[in-house]
Amino acid sequence: MNHSSSVPSRQADSEATTIDDPSILLAVLVDEHAQEILSATSRSPLSAEELESTCGLSLSTIYRKIDRLVELDLLNEQFRVSTEGRHRREFQATIDRVKLTYTPEEQFTLDVSWRNCNEYEPPTP
Repeated sequence: MNHSSSVPSRQADSEATTIDDPSILLAVLVDEHAQEILSATSRSPLSAEELESTCGLSLSTIYRKIDRLVELDLLNEQFRVSTEGRHRREFQATIDRVKLTYTPEEQFTLDVSWRNCNEYEPPTP
């Protein structure tokens, strides 16, 4: 396996990026809880508290998974200000598709297609 890159790097929204060393990314993507978080946040941005109730996980688990997903650029973090002036962090999945390929040269490559996180417009109160 080629080990020249360990984390994804998004050049532009919707652009596919090839990951030379997919092991770190795959370790996160096979995690059931990370999958639940990515699935829930692919529909619309959610706060950690909303993910807690949606996924049925403890808040500490949610934050631990969120930190790793944000670090790997699989979740986008954004802030929403409520009418009361409170800031709320929300998270949205940044990936559309992940494709793992094995070549005859015994090489694994991972292609990641990024989504445009700016497409979602939150409802106005």
